[in-house]
Amino acid sequence: PAGNIVENNASDITLVNNSCYRNTNGVIVRDGAPRVTIAKSIFDANKENGILISNGSEVFIGGPDASFQNTIYSNSVGIKLTGSAAKNCEIRNNAIYDNFALGVLLEARANLNRIGPGNLVENSPTGISSDFASTNSFYQNVVRESMSSGFRFAGGWTDNLIADNSITQNGIGVFVTGAATLRN
Repeated sequence: PAGNIVENNASDITLVNNSCYRNTNGVIVRDGAPRVTIAKSIFDANKENGILISNGSEVFIGGPDASFQNTIYSNSVGIKLTGSAAKNCEIRNNAIYDNFALGVLLEARANLNRIGPGNLVENSPTGISSDFASTNSFYQNVVRESMSSGFRFAGGWTDNLIADNSITQNGIGVFVTGAATLRN
């Protein structure tokens, strides 16, 4: 189902200089796997997700500067964080573009994650979406040319921070919906 799978509490794993092409998922980090680094890799044309973090924690996608950049494109979803144990993850300095549904998705109680700085998220129907996720920060990203919305927050999205992003040329820049979506 994936080019690479890290699971069952395997920890301190580094995946560098990989090309994951035409798999169901490019990389899956799941079931409690902590401290995984994914850098300098290409995730192209995977059927579902370029990178899927399902209840993995402290996953670092990208790096401190552009030399660690992952290129993530032409997947259904570029990067997906899901589950209440998907926390303390960082997504920094990546090029995420031309994905068919979403650039970045946080859902199902993914919390305490940092998206930014330095990500370029462009030309997907929705750039970054958060659905029932809380206490995440989104800062210093470029989110542009999304057909629907640059940022979309719904379904009980609470206590999050959106700051210092460049949000341009989207159908809607930031779309927030739902009565339980508050304190942001």
